[in-house]
Amino acid sequence: MIPERVSENRVKPKRGRPPLLSDDELALLRACFPNHTTRRSLEDVHYRCRAQGLVDDGSGRFLWLVDPEACMAGRRGGYKAAILTELGRIDDDNTLLDVAAQLCKSRPTAGEAVRLIRRLRTSRPGEAAAVGLAGAMARAIDDYRARYPGLTMQQVRGAIAIVGQATDVIDDAIEKTRRS
Repeated sequence: MIPERVSENRVKPKRGRPPLLSDDELALLRACFPNHTTRRSLEDVHYRCRAQGLVDDGSGRFLWLVDPEACMAGRRGGYKAAILTELGRIDDDNTLLDVAAQLCKSRPTAGEAVRLIRRLRTSRPGEAAAVGLAGAMARAIDDYRARYPGLTMQQVRGAIAIVGQATDVIDDAIEKTRRS
């Protein structure tokens, strides 16, 4: 028989996310951003600053995400904090910049952008995902537009519709073969 004390001394696993930042890094962020008091909000600031440091390159490509003039003038929409925070969680800098460029072109709502980025970040390598396919399609469209600058968005939408119809036909054929 096992004494009851043994079960009481069991070490409980730690809950929540492992800490991202050291105590020194947290102290520095607290000093710079005194309105942020929790570890989580300071980590969000860290991610947001990381993304902003990459996209605020002076090229003007990412003005939809960070527009210094709009911020200085106090206009709304010049700084997409939620999107920048989520972008900052993408480990690879090149991937972060690619995703940011696509978001600047498509201009989704903050909620849509966050969902898209999270789906991208959490999908396993080699796993088929709609977000990955959408990214590949967007790159293919960009490459095609670079070769044929006269291509209109109406033509792009028409091509996507044709692909959609073709996949429906293929799906139907596959389903008929399975039934036979």
